[in-house]
Amino acid sequence: MYDIGQLLWLIVDATKSIEPVQVVSKTTLESIDGVDTRHNVQVADGDQFCIEEYDAVVFKTAKEAELHLLEMATSLVKKLVVVAEEKAKAFKVSEKSGKNPFTGKPRQPKPQPKPAEHDGLPLVELPDGTMARVHIPESLQ
Repeated sequence: MYDIGQLLWLIVDATKSIEPVQVVSKTTLESIDGVDTRHNVQVADGDQFCIEEYDAVVFKTAKEAELHLLEMATSLVKKLVVVAEEKAKAFKVSEKSGKNPFTGKPRQPKPQPKPAEHDGLPLVELPDGTMARVHIPESLQ
């Protein structure tokens, strides 16, 4: 049961968007079957509708709606990971197999740069392709 004037937050099932609405009226019908209360709400642009007839989940705060969407997203991501892990079981390639996991072909060993000498100092190739002179202390030679 909601109070007249109360702000509510709806998550619309079709779009999963959060819509703020305000309760503008409520109608209670008492019958032999029981009590039925209907809440009419208004959206920001002025349109009105009965919240009980609308396909949406209702929250009393925006934070509750946010947490609900985050839980839904987390659940979806976890399901996607489980499906991906199940698909991965079809591969018979291990990290140590020496095969490229994308092509299945054997990995080619990377050629090791040959140290060159320049001005009497050894040159080494850095990972970015830059060549650098190395000063090695005599105690390590």
